[in-house]
Amino acid sequence: MNNINDCQHIEILISGYLDGELTQQESQRVALHLTHCEECQATYRGLKDLQQAIGKTACPDMEHEKLDNIVNDLTSRRIEGLGWFSIIAGLVMLIAFSLYSFWFDTEMAWYSKLAVSFLWGGGVGLFVSVLRQRWIIKKTDKYRKVKL
Repeated sequence: MNNINDCQHIEILISGYLDGELTQQESQRVALHLTHCEECQATYRGLKDLQQAIGKTACPDMEHEKLDNIVNDLTSRRIEGLGWFSIIAGLVMLIAFSLYSFWFDTEMAWYSKLAVSFLWGGGVGLFVSVLRQRWIIKKTDKYRKVKL
């Protein structure tokens, strides 16, 4: 491999090298290349300096109680409920209009309508069953209150 292609390949790997995400063979290849290539050394030093600067940056943490109060206050919950209601109402109206248009279309044979209806009904049934399972599990999920 010529030096230009080698440098291009190594530059791609330098970030992974800094983070310890490379295989042993790739890490050795990057380390060996960095010993004799000034351009890649400069890239490595720049990324390392950036990584250290970001690591030193202090991020103010919001108190968990304040965050919980903001997320769970009555106004936020009402707005969330209104949003979900609007989405569901819109979907119901859209589905109702689509079904009406589909079933009263005279250009399509009744057996085609029946087959398509079974396919859509099966998909909706599976979706509702998974949604129901998730709703039931949500009540007993022991990791529900874990803050990441």
